[in-house]
Amino acid sequence: MLLLAVACYGMVLVNLVPFVRFDGYIALMSALDEPNLRERTKHDASQWVAHLLYGSPVAPKRLDRWWSIPFGVASILTPVCLVVFAVARMATSLAGGGPLLGLVVLVIEATVLLVGGVMLVRGLRTVWRAKASFWRFSVVNIALVSLVALAGSMVAVPVTATAGFAPGEHDSVVLVSADGEGVDIPTGATVSLMTNGLMGSRLVGSGTFEPHPPQRVNVPLQALFPVTMDGVDVPATALGTVRIVSGSSQLPSSGQARIELATMSLWQWLWTVTAQRPLADLLAR
Repeated sequence: MLLLAVACYGMVLVNLVPFVRFDGYIALMSALDEPNLRERTKHDASQWVAHLLYGSPVAPKRLDRWWSIPFGVASILTPVCLVVFAVARMATSLAGGGPLLGLVVLVIEATVLLVGGVMLVRGLRTVWRAKASFWRFSVVNIALVSLVALAGSMVAVPVTATAGFAPGEHDSVVLVSADGEGVDIPTGATVSLMTNGLMGSRLVGSGTFEPHPPQRVNVPLQALFPVTMDGVDVPATALGTVRIVSGSSQLPSSGQARIELATMSLWQWLWTVTAQRPLADLLAR
């Protein structure tokens, strides 16, 4: 019931976002009596960016309000963020789903990239037709591409895996997974032990991982799912032991374990999530 209630509230809040063609945008446009609000503000924002970066001539604003440009920028970026988030979540959720789902993920990603590339080319063509300086146009584009490439190479993204933990021997817990397939955890990896809450998890301890041959075990339901039912056990795969380093006094009997595997650059992470995983599913025999 709590999950359903929060999901409904979340849907209402997202529906009120005025930067996409949701009900919030229609309500705002009607209240202001400004037709085609997004298109006009997006035009003003595009003209402002073109003038700021490329020195294009300043064009008259189509919406004579002080917030026209920031609203237009938000109207351009918000749909992009929503699409990227949706595609990333889809790629993560369908990972390991077999060749068919891998092909579906790749087709959707290719379509999004194609549409985004077409929109980018159209925007650059519009700037060029606005009589921007050739040298400034070239230098700014080269600088932007270099900045994006450098940022993607320097930004470090932590790579983690999520599992569960169940009671173990003294000062240790057993790391468990629902299936155990595709889990490669190095010896000595840092493991954060957390509560397994429905709406969030709280850090309660940490430890280091010591592997042993996977074996099938029965563990409490709350070790794998955010649900507490006394006396209910479910089958799982024991991956190894976590020697507790801190938090043993407040550690619950079972909960969620987050394993720190490595760090990689943003470009490596994007390649792994959007291409390597779907390709592995597609080429799997």
